[in-house]
Amino acid sequence: MHELRPTHTIRWPLLLVGAVLTGVVALSVHVVMLQVIGIPYPALGAIPKWLLSCNGVTSYIAVVVLALLAAKPTPLAAAWVRWLLLTVAYLMIRETLRAGIMEGVVTTTYAKPLLGVLPNIVLGLVVCGIATVAADRLPRWAAVVFGTAAMYAVATWLVRPYLMAPLTAWIGSLGLPEGDEVYKAPYGFHVLLPAYLTFAEAVLGAFVACRLAWRSGRYALAGFAVAMTFLVPFLHATALLPVWLAIVGPLPWWEGFLSAFQFSLEHAVLGLGAAFAWWWAVPRGEH
Repeated sequence: MHELRPTHTIRWPLLLVGAVLTGVVALSVHVVMLQVIGIPYPALGAIPKWLLSCNGVTSYIAVVVLALLAAKPTPLAAAWVRWLLLTVAYLMIRETLRAGIMEGVVTTTYAKPLLGVLPNIVLGLVVCGIATVAADRLPRWAAVVFGTAAMYAVATWLVRPYLMAPLTAWIGSLGLPEGDEVYKAPYGFHVLLPAYLTFAEAVLGAFVACRLAWRSGRYALAGFAVAMTFLVPFLHATALLPVWLAIVGPLPWWEGFLSAFQFSLEHAVLGLGAAFAWWWAVPRGEH
């Protein structure tokens, strides 16, 4: 039974400084593009369902890749620990709780948006469990191919209709108040402050992903940074959105591309910053 290998000598002040800088810089990419440059929000409703499904598949592939980094060649920890850490990284990078909080901020009603994150937590637990099993039991290529296929099939035909839909219906039956959007872009301080504070969820998720992926001596800094720069946008399912909106969106191709690229770039900067901060704070001899 493998126990989670500790990082006893991690330099926490350095990690904290790196986390704050990473979060501020990453979120500011989106804030500046939206509020200063005037890039619009992406018109996600214009993307066909099959393209959104492709986006989901790429996210599942990233989950399997992260599970493999934690499992091979030597498991980072017991399977159940890696499953929980993977779930935490997946849900936090996707800003699951933050989405509910910020919906509450702009509508001034919190109960229903916060309860509304529960179905996504259920989905995260299931798909990350499948990814962990695939990473443990299958060769790398088979884990990516068959693990991703199993995640998509279970999510689409079991979890969504039989777990998420009833849970969503139950939340709707509670009669909780719903509010229309009270505050709209460009946002003032009363929205920007909680936006920056709650972005800590995504930052923490990125550092959990670093913990799963990190192996001292496995990567040079460049390799680790590149891996995290790509993993975070794919985990969040924003990596390919600019391409889809440039092709099928209602705006001119360049404007459609930029509308989604503000989020892709935000998450790429988040992954890159987390990798550098982790490298900076964790001594080279630590695992």
